[in-house]
Amino acid sequence: MDSFLAVIEHRRDCSPPARLWRVSHSRNRDALFCARLPCLLFEDYLAFEFILRQHLVWGNRDETPFLSTFSNKDNAVNWGRRLLGEGDVWIYAIDTNGLTVFPTETDEYLILGSIPKNNICESQQVREYVDPEYVDSDFWCGYTGHDDRRRENMVRHEETGLYYDPDDDAGRQEDQDWIEYASSWM
Repeated sequence: MDSFLAVIEHRRDCSPPARLWRVSHSRNRDALFCARLPCLLFEDYLAFEFILRQHLVWGNRDETPFLSTFSNKDNAVNWGRRLLGEGDVWIYAIDTNGLTVFPTETDEYLILGSIPKNNICESQQVREYVDPEYVDSDFWCGYTGHDDRRRENMVRHEETGLYYDPDDDAGRQEDQDWIEYASSWM
C-alpha cells in the first residue's frame, strides 16, 4: 500500500506553469480558494486516480480535494463566458509557487487543497465578447453589456434586461414570446 505522500509525489507536476487561472462562478463560490474536501488522504494510487477522475466529470457535485484551473488565460476567459448567464464571473491569476499541482489530459490543472491569498496575483471580471466590427451597427440593439454609450435613447425591457429602440415593437414582442415559451417549460 502506497503512502499518501508517495502517491502525491508520484502524480504531481514537479514543474507546473508559473501561473494558472481559476474561474469563479455561481456554482463554485463556496469553494473558490479552498476545496470542498480539503483533508482527504489517499490510501493508494488507485484511490487517488478515482477521485481525480470523479473531479473531472463536469456536473459532478461530489466533494473532492481539488480546485480546477486553466493554464491558458484565454481558455479561462472563454470558459467564463459560457457561464455568464448564471451571474458574475471572475478569473483569478494564481502563482503556483509552493502549491501541489496535478496535470490532466487537457489544459486543466488541479490544485490540491487550497490556494493561499498570497498566491492570488490578480483578478478580472469576465465580460461578453464584443466584436469591434459590429460596435456601431444595429446588431447591438439588444446588447446587454455595460457600455452606456450604446444605451442612449434606448428603453430597457424589464423582464429580460435587454435594451431596445423605443419604436422596436417587433423586437420587444419576440423577446416576450421567448419568455412565455421558456416559462411553459419550467
